Amino acid sequence: MRHFVIAATILIAGCTAADRAAIDAHDQQQLAVALAGRAVGPALKCLPQTVIDANDAIGNDLLFAAGRTTYVSHTGGGCGALSGVGKFLVLEHYGGSETCAGDIAKVADSSGFTAGSCVLGPFVPYRR
Repeated sequence: MRHFVIAATILIAGCTAADRAAIDAHDQQQLAVALAGRAVGPALKCLPQTVIDANDAIGNDLLFAAGRTTYVSHTGGGCGALSGVGKFLVLEHYGGSETCAGDIAKVADSSGFTAGSCVLGPFVPYRR
């Protein structure tokens, strides 16, 4: 019986890794499509809150639209639910009006229920 449990655990872990690789590849493909035709610039530590027009999530990356520029912030995960219908991003600012790497972002719905949270990374600009 013990060998069966170990074998089942290994099989599940293998499937999980394969599934994760497929999800990562899909996310990378979606990100490439979203950023097609754009030139990458140097990463920024902060963005003025007033420049953000909209936001979206692809995997562990948050995309912030600002005119002709899309900023990508890689997170450690937790904000992927933003891509769901009726979800929005709540940005918590500490001591300023800018959104910065290290700030916490929460995904919420219209009732205020939190569906996840993540820590923002640097903002990489992609310009048309």
